[in-house]
Amino acid sequence: MEMRTTDIRKLRPEAWGFICPVHTPDGAPCGLLNHVTASVRIVTHYSNTSELPKLLGELGMVGHSAVTFLPAEPIIMTFPYIPFEASSILDDVRVPSCAEIILVEKSIDPVNILVQYPGLYIFTEPARFIRPVRYLPSNRIEFIGTFEQVYLSICIDPEEAEPNVTMHQEIHPSCLFSFAANLIPFCDHNQSPRNVYQCQMGKQTMGIPIHAWNYRADNKMYRLQFPQSPIVKPDPYEKYGIDEYPLGTNACVAVISYTGYDMEDAMVINKSSYERGFAHGSIIKVERVNLVEERSTENPVFLCDPQNPQATIDSDGLPIPGRLYMEGDPYYSVYEVDTNSYKIHKYKYAEAAFCGSVRIIEEGEIGATKGKCHALIQWRIQRNPIIGDKFASRHGQKGINSFLWPTESMPFSESGIVPDIIFNPHGFPSRMTIGMFLLCITSY
Repeated sequence: MEMRTTDIRKLRPEAWGFICPVHTPDGAPCGLLNHVTASVRIVTHYSNTSELPKLLGELGMVGHSAVTFLPAEPIIMTFPYIPFEASSILDDVRVPSCAEIILVEKSIDPVNILVQYPGLYIFTEPARFIRPVRYLPSNRIEFIGTFEQVYLSICIDPEEAEPNVTMHQEIHPSCLFSFAANLIPFCDHNQSPRNVYQCQMGKQTMGIPIHAWNYRADNKMYRLQFPQSPIVKPDPYEKYGIDEYPLGTNACVAVISYTGYDMEDAMVINKSSYERGFAHGSIIKVERVNLVEERSTENPVFLCDPQNPQATIDSDGLPIPGRLYMEGDPYYSVYEVDTNSYKIHKYKYAEAAFCGSVRIIEEGEIGATKGKCHALIQWRIQRNPIIGDKFASRHGQKGINSFLWPTESMPFSESGIVPDIIFNPHGFPSRMTIGMFLLCITSY
């Protein structure tokens, strides 16, 4: 049943700074599938509460039996119940930083305390969200929780602080957004849905996910051949070390209506740029060949037939690293000891691939000797731009490759610069991605 209400999707005050307002999918899961902000920490341990009763007693807590004689407010804790209540309303005094607290104002008449839940609340259990803010009176970093935040006045800039009201300040405006949202340059100049789209498309990009790709056995992995560090990047790029795992490449973009192949989110790529390696990538696949699982009565091992050598099979019966294999090429040979026969297996995939590496991970007992019977073969398939591939900027502006245009027919500047990409200017007015304009100006 389709849920028509929007109430559950809204960002409540207690979630501000803990849940990213941008990093959520568009469509049905919008506001339901959320991500935490970059500054959030999750408490994973139980706090030591052995000294808390003594501390609270020094602050004025009395026994529970005296509750009928004192106009007291309760002290509520999440560790084992302690039957005590406060003898007086406390001033704004801070207890150790391991606890989240809500302290009420000092007043002669408890009726005048205009708070929703009068009392002192101390949370000590794990699985809680906390985030750092700057405590202005002492200019120190303090961690606050979701319950406490609702009743605090937290400013972003110092000039926004109200005297005697604002006690906290955000460490940086980027603390309110998630890791993916912080990677958008000039995101405050874009229409908000564009930032939402970019958070999704940024995770789809082909880049460098890992460095040890040549030693791993992932079933499939995409890798960009020539990644680059962006010319313009926000501070989180350096903070999170994104240049160690780059996400894309720089391009010279011409914003112009040209050729007619750039209408309706289509784009044209310079053919010469493509031939020079622009946006070239590769797919890394690992094929597992386990002869042990296939054993019945025979004892097969990898071995090349010396009477019938193959140009595409090495002497050990396995593929040759660095060689290109096409569909139908022999790529490994199996020797069955019991029948004294050789069986050649052919490459069965439609896409041609280079053999990256061959690893022997198991040797089986074959009589008095050992034979290679379990191998991992890594294939590297070229994945270069073709018609229909999706490209996107860091502002949610996407385009589909529609044509590889010859460089002699491309527009050029007065200094002779020929663009890598032609993007239609009609994609800007309705989407209002002014951040992309600023990015182009600052990258020039």
